[in-house]
Amino acid sequence: MNREYKNKKNIKYKKYFKYDDSSLFNKRIDKEIKLADCIIVSSLEIKKSLRYYPTKLKNINIINYPFNKPIKANKKKWFDGKRKLKVLYVGRLDPRKGLTHILDSVSNLKKNKLLEKFEFSFIGDGKLSNLIKKKFSEVNLLNSLSNKQVLERMHLSDVLLFPSLFEGYGLSAAEAMSQGMTVISSKNCGFLNACSLKDVILLAKPSGTEISKLLLKLYNNPRLLKKIGNEAILTAKKNQIFHYKKKITKILRAKTFEQFN
Repeated sequence: MNREYKNKKNIKYKKYFKYDDSSLFNKRIDKEIKLADCIIVSSLEIKKSLRYYPTKLKNINIINYPFNKPIKANKKKWFDGKRKLKVLYVGRLDPRKGLTHILDSVSNLKKNKLLEKFEFSFIGDGKLSNLIKKKFSEVNLLNSLSNKQVLERMHLSDVLLFPSLFEGYGLSAAEAMSQGMTVISSKNCGFLNACSLKDVILLAKPSGTEISKLLLKLYNNPRLLKKIGNEAILTAKKNQIFHYKKKITKILRAKTFEQFN
């Protein structure tokens, strides 16, 4: 984290990277892990993080969270190049979510007189809220919406930006894919465990410049946008709640059998 804000490109956001994470919360999690007979996590990313636990842990199972019920592809108003490309961000307005890269991409597009091709909307609240209101008037800032309203927005949007520095899973990305959105994501996000890489665009090295280039590429190639969106819908279909329940049940039955035999 320190390396991230000390990087020259992000020095202007340095003060926003200071955190006071709750030690009480962390201690409670450690206690719950110690008492657990079986641990189920939502991604390989989370399983890897558990290697920092003081003692070696066994029985760690990975089950990806289910996706929302996917829309029908013919119900999506796909981008046709004749309107603005609708770009969405959903989550905390926080540097740890890679939001500084998104803001830099907005600045880059504005500087090159290309911002008029896009409509940026942010749903969330956090450390960078006041900065966005003050310096990025071109962005639609929606502080708080119900989950139903978020899904409605996703249904009407084209691209979700998800350049998080680290994400145990990333439910908003999975929600966006169920709505046929093209997700542009950093590589270290748990939801990618459920993806085929035909259904999402990965950032090689998250930066405002890279995000700007990818957005322009999608703006100039509506067919690619629709292709990835359709793949995202297919991925959502393969990861529904009944798949999740089936996997959970299998693990719990095996654990119960082990304890009583």
